[in-house]
Amino acid sequence: MKKILLTILVILITVSCTQKEPLPENAFDEVKSLYKEKKYQESLELLTRVIEEQGADYSKVNYKFNIFKKLEMHKEALQAAIEKEKLSERKSPWRSMDITYSYLMLDNTEDAMIWFEDAVERGFKALSIFEEEPYNKLTALDGFEELERRIKDLIGIDKPAKDFTLTTLEGNEFTLSKMKGSVVMIDFWATWCGPCRREIPNLVKIYDEYNDQGFEIIGISFDAKDELQTIKDFMSEYGMKWQVTYSGDEWYDETGKLYGVNSIPSVWLVDKEGNLRYFDIHGEELKEKISELVAEKI
Repeated sequence: MKKILLTILVILITVSCTQKEPLPENAFDEVKSLYKEKKYQESLELLTRVIEEQGADYSKVNYKFNIFKKLEMHKEALQAAIEKEKLSERKSPWRSMDITYSYLMLDNTEDAMIWFEDAVERGFKALSIFEEEPYNKLTALDGFEELERRIKDLIGIDKPAKDFTLTTLEGNEFTLSKMKGSVVMIDFWATWCGPCRREIPNLVKIYDEYNDQGFEIIGISFDAKDELQTIKDFMSEYGMKWQVTYSGDEWYDETGKLYGVNSIPSVWLVDKEGNLRYFDIHGEELKEKISELVAEKI
């Protein structure tokens, strides 16, 4: 009997010693920090524990997807992409494109095209992405040209830009249709958006160079409610002199919905006659197209 009790005691002590301490509630923040430091394997190991103890949600699974991509674990990335599609409240076309990405990395072009078409059905609006790996594989597949045409029709290239009237942060009224004679860049952005922040210095230079030639920018912020001061501080820090509007409605912003914006930054270039001429361009190409449009005579 004593031997049995002793054995049980040893087992209990062993289990007690090997049990891990519960993770703190903010453990997911450490996952993000490790990911930012490019410590992907450590980030994945911690994230696995976080999900086991705290449960899965969209944000956690999205990080899992991105970590798998970095580690080139494409089968696992596909599973994570499908999982986060199920968890996502907003059925964005980019969820479908994440699944498309994973299938392309696995050389499964048949399923990739199925999910690409699903993205187009959801209102996918992007063109430059097809110059990037692995999405450029889509361009050689049957059915791509038709889907590309549908994207361009949805964007409205060479058609009159959809009109809107908004109040800027300074309290002025901005109506797009009253801007005829000027080249207008409609820029959907947010202070928290990394690609937006990286593009701002380029926009500042472009605006300073072309503003006196009839070029205007109307920035439409997708920042959250009660972030007005954050936006003003950001504009001051980066030297943004153009007009900006802000509703606090984030992805449900009415003008964003009017234009079907599903990713940011989202850039729309409107010519002097009020027609949409270019979309989804950045960097040096953006500057070239603005130079072209301000030089046009009407």
